[in-house]
Formats: sequence, structure tokens, C-alpha cells
Amino acid sequence: MSDAAPPAAEQGPSPRPRRAYALVALFTVVLALAFHPESLGWGETWKLPGWDATRVFWADLVFMRRSLLEGAFPLWNPYDRAGYAFAAEPQSGLFDPITWLVVVVSLPLGSCPSWLIALKALLYYVLGATGVHAFVEQQARLRKLRVPPWATAVGIMIYVVGGRMDKLKDQSGLWPSAWAPWLLVALAWALQRPSWRRGVGLGLVGGLALLSGYPPIPVRLAILMLGPLALLWIVERMRLLAAGERRGYLLDLGRMFAVSLLVFAGLVAAQVLATAQVLPMTMRAELEIGQVLASQIEPRHALGLFAPGASKVSMLLYSGVVAGMGVLAAVATSRDATRWLLLASGVLGFLLACGGNAPLLPLLADLPGFRSFRITGHFVVLSAVACAVLAPFGLEALARGQGSSKVVAPVLAALGAAVFFRFAHEPTAAARVVVLLGAALVGVMPFLARALAARPPWQRAALGWTVVGLLAVDVFLGNRGVAEILQPPPDETRPAMLAAAVRDPDMRMADFSWADNRPGPRTGVRDLVGARPALTDRHYMEVYEDGQRHAGVLRAMGVERAAFGRRAPVRRRLRRNPEAEGMATEIYEVPDPWPRVFFTTEVDVRASDEAAREALREGGPRAIVFGADAQSLAALTRSSEPAFEALAL
Repeated sequence: MSDAAPPAAEQGPSPRPRRAYALVALFTVVLALAFHPESLGWGETWKLPGWDATRVFWADLVFMRRSLLEGAFPLWNPYDRAGYAFAAEPQSGLFDPITWLVVVVSLPLGSCPSWLIALKALLYYVLGATGVHAFVEQQARLRKLRVPPWATAVGIMIYVVGGRMDKLKDQSGLWPSAWAPWLLVALAWALQRPSWRRGVGLGLVGGLALLSGYPPIPVRLAILMLGPLALLWIVERMRLLAAGERRGYLLDLGRMFAVSLLVFAGLVAAQVLATAQVLPMTMRAELEIGQVLASQIEPRHALGLFAPGASKVSMLLYSGVVAGMGVLAAVATSRDATRWLLLASGVLGFLLACGGNAPLLPLLADLPGFRSFRITGHFVVLSAVACAVLAPFGLEALARGQGSSKVVAPVLAALGAAVFFRFAHEPTAAARVVVLLGAALVGVMPFLARALAARPPWQRAALGWTVVGLLAVDVFLGNRGVAEILQPPPDETRPAMLAAAVRDPDMRMADFSWADNRPGPRTGVRDLVGARPALTDRHYMEVYEDGQRHAGVLRAMGVERAAFGRRAPVRRRLRRNPEAEGMATEIYEVPDPWPRVFFTTEVDVRASDEAAREALREGGPRAIVFGADAQSLAALTRSSEPAFEALAL
């Protein structure tokens, strides 16, 4: 093996771990802001992570802040759609400590500005970067290696500004992805000396990862990376123990996993139960195989490890040529089973991300954990995790200059540069120069190792940090398309005008003029439209579609004012709001909207969902029921006896 121990003076972890974590956090913040200066207002327009971040999740922060000020726990959100169970939506972050930290930060500000959702993303990048540092330090210590800080910085760059992770800055997928390195740390730590305390730690990290946001990512990590690594590390640990110690280790392991499972279950129980209750009524319950297999990623995009492509999809793997060299060097210079298994997990993640464009996911699509989720592109998170923790070890091996590194380094330098120059999409002259210099420096590292060994430490470090600087420029130039996710914050003018036109706080507005912008939670006025994630109720979606065509549905849902972003037949049946003349958005008044709560003995029993919706389009305020319990419910409502105790609303 080439993992020979370095001199004793270079073994062990950093002597000042707290200072190291602080420096990692600072490096992460500077890196993220330097790559996206528009987020600081540098440039023509101030920009923030757009799409889901500002159009969906910012509104969640506003709603949680409003609930906190009102002294209520935000279990139900009345300001979005027809109201929905806020606790049942995992992406709301209701049980996530970092989300609540951001909400608390907003309290003294007097409002909840849009930049707070960018702050949340930045905090998660710091979490992920410190996790990469912790895992590299942990594994290096176990193998009696000393990975230089500049090599760890390459892993951090992959995790913070590499193609896949940088694109996640506008999505809930970032949040559980940031926990992935810490899951690796906690798992390895717990398996070394299993105890109930370490079981608590493992369960705590696992629970926080699941509660942070998008559930498919931690589930996929557990199946494809954590599970195989756990088996490998247990076998490796057993081999190091004497025959008489193995039984005790297995007993401790069983107790540790039992405690971990109890802690994990206790943390996630409320979220899982709330989601499970609404799941059968949502669009997620009708997930089709085509949605599971849909993907824009193709096997040819694997070249993205060394060459940025023409589209955002093809950029997902690109984290710089030097980073790609580090990943391959990690396995080319070592027979360490952990490295090979991490690489296999990364490759498997990429192949699964190809969805129906590769044969693997269609074979597994009917298995639990695969059929349950869509958006196959998030499988690439496994590749990002693997690359981020492998690259530092590969670069450390090349810089050490031992074993096969003198053969591996120039081969990888030639390979990386050749693939970049052949397949990179229209690279600039600056990008070509930077890639060539970076690959050349890494290619000669093993040959300089002996000469630099006698030099002062700062000179050896200077070479490594020069490589990091070249890599940063390479990634900055190569992944500019990913940065386009930054967008100006949503214009509050139109939603504010529409909200102000709603005079009765018990009535709703219907803002069809700005899809998925969620003005309701931000303005404190009930909006019939709102966001429509996968956990949206199917019946609401029917109301949403009908509401754009039938004024009767808007009346039935208590909508007082409506706005449309495109031509819609329903406009002819609404009155132009006289106060909206000259406004940028045409606001329409819904005549005679139904009150949000009313008592009636007029119960109209319909045989089907479609028949009930037809009655909503045409009728006045009355109860319309359908389904298996329709007749009994109608009988209770028409009875002269009080029936409120028998009705579950």
C-alpha cells in the first residue's frame, strides 16, 4: 500500500481543532460570496438564490416568524392554497433547528427580508464544509496520515461551489446534503467504540438530517452509502479484534444501534406521522413510473468530472480538473477499501441519476426507496459527497510523492487536461491557461516532494495553495451557468396591491398573476393559489385548475379579489376593481363570495368528485358532500338535533 505513515511530527489531527473549524467556516463564507458577488449587491442588480428559495421557502420563514410573534406553533398554514398542514410538509423545516435560528435572527429586524433565505443556505454550506473537514481529519487520523489544509480546501470547494452543490443553493435538497459528511463522521465514530452515548450521537445526526428538509436525499444516502460503509467498517473492526473480543463488540454494537434507532425515531416521529397522514390524499401518492425515471442526465455527462458541458445539467459533476485528478488519485494510489467503496457509491449515484437514460434505475424502480421519490438528479449528491472526501486524500498522496504517485500524477495530469481541451464547451483562453497550469503543478508534485521536504513548511504549503487558487478560478469560469440561478428578489409591488384590495381578513385573494410566488404567507392574506409541491392535496389541485376558468369556484372558496397573469375566460364573469385602474396588475372583484364559515341545512349530496366540483362552479352557499359517508353526513346535518359533536371537520 502507498499509505505509509509520514514522520511522527506530521501525524495526528490539527493541534487547534476549534480554530481549524472557525477557519473552515470563514473560508466557506468567503468562497460562497466570492463566487456569487451579486448576492452582496455587487453588479447592476442585487440577486439571491431564486426559484424555490425566494419564491417558496422564504414565505415559510415569514409564516414561522408571524406565528412565533403571535405565540402559536405553526402547525397549519391558512395563508397558502386552501390552507394546508404546515407540519406535514417536510420542506418547511418546522422541526429543523437551523431554520428556527434564521427565524429568531429575523425577530429584531422588524420584518423577515428575503436575504434570510440566502443566509439559511450559507449556514448549511458552512455545516457541510465543516463536515468535510471533520471526516477527512477523522479518516486521516485513523490511517496515521496528515492531510494538508490546502488539500482539505479542495474537498470543501467541491462541496460548496462544485456544480452539484452550487446548484442546490436554491433548493431544499441542499439542507440534508449538508448533513451527509457529518453522517459519515458520526457513523465511523460510533462503530469504532460502540456505546450508548455514541448511539445517541448517531441517532441525533441522522434525525437532524431527515428533519432538515428534502427526505429523498438522506434516504438515498442511507441505502447507497451509509449502509455499505457500515458493513465494511464493522468487518474491518472485527478483523482487528481478538477472537474473544468480537462477541462483546457485537453486543455493544447491537445496543448502540438500538439506542440510535430510539433517538432517531423520537426525533422524526412527529414529522413522519404528520406526513404519513396527508400522503394518501396528495399527488405524491399517485407518483407514476415515468416521473420516477425522468431525467435530463445521460451517461455521456460523466465526462463532466473533467470538462464542463454546455448546459446546467452537464455541469453537475464539474468541480475542476484538479479536483477530478484528486478523486482518481485517491483510489489509484491506495487499496483502501473505504476509498473504493466511496468511489463506487459516487459512480452508482451518477448512474441512478441518469434515470431512464441508463439501465440501472429501471431495474430498481419498484424497490422501496427508489419508487417513492422523483427528481433523479439529486442522486448526484452521492457523487458530490464521494468526490469531496476522496479528493483531499488523493492530492495528499501525490504531494507526499511515495509509492506509485510518480506514475499516477503525470498520467492523471495528461488525462484531465486532454479531456478538458477536447470536451469542455467553449472554454475561454483564461480557462485553458488555468487548467493547464493547475494540472501541470499537480502532475509534478510527487517529483518535488523530496526537494520540498527540506524547505520551510510555508514553501510547501504555498505550492498547494497555488493549486487551490488555480482550481477556484477554473471552477468559477467553468460553472458560470450554475450561477444564473441567482435572481433579483421577487417584486413585492403586485402582491402588496392585491393583498391591500382584500378588505375582509376572512376572505381570500387568488393571485394567478405570479405562479409559485406565495404572496399569501408574506402578506398575511389568504391566497388560494400559493405553491403546489408534490404533497399538495389532489382535491385542491382540481379547485386550482377550475378557479382559473369558473368564477363560481372562486366564490365558493371565499375569494374576494383575483389577479391573472394571462388571458383567462373567468375574467368575463368578474368585475374590474375600480380602485385598480392604472395599476400594473389588473385586480378583479369576485361578486358575492361565500363566507369562509357558514351554517346551512342545504346539503347537496353528489355521487362523485366531479359532480361535487360542478356544483361548486354553479351554486350558492350550501354544503356539498360526496363519497362513502355522504348520505350519513347529510342526514346528520339535516337533523333537528345538534350534530356538531358527530362531525369531524
